[in-house]
Amino acid sequence: MRALTIAGLVWLGLAPCMVAEKKPKPAPPPRPAPAGRAGLSQGAAKLNNPAQPVQRLLQMTPEQRERALSLMPPQQQERIRQRLEVLDRLPPAEKERRLQQLDALASLPPREQNTLRRHIQTFNNLPADRRMAMRREIAGLRRMPEGDRQARLASDDFKNAYTPAEREMLSDLARNYPFAGR
Repeated sequence: MRALTIAGLVWLGLAPCMVAEKKPKPAPPPRPAPAGRAGLSQGAAKLNNPAQPVQRLLQMTPEQRERALSLMPPQQQERIRQRLEVLDRLPPAEKERRLQQLDALASLPPREQNTLRRHIQTFNNLPADRRMAMRREIAGLRRMPEGDRQARLASDDFKNAYTPAEREMLSDLARNYPFAGR
């Protein structure tokens, strides 16, 4: 069943590449150089987006990977090849954790998957100090029984600490982000 889920996700992820008309795309604007991560604490780390194509490709044989990569634009191929190399060097337990995240994400309805992706992207664009505070809040909310979590989300303390957009993000991420061990 899991292999079937992963195969379906790979197909869905690659289908647009296979049917898309081969037009040269304009180069994306250059990204600013990332700030050194040495100064970031673990709590300020960005969230892993379990829906990335790199993680889907991890389950493929080298031949299947090459076939799938050959259907992508050259810049995307290079970026994904670099990420695959990094992920291939992960310890087996970390690879398994990321695959479990992918399975958990795949089990959500498409609307919730899209909302979760949007929240992850927004979270990762927050300043490091805000990410750290929100990461702690997400972890605390996830450990709470549902009734306690709802009480926390409705509390004045919570409402005063976060903007409406942050409250929505925290609620959705606490409920749906596919952390291992939940």
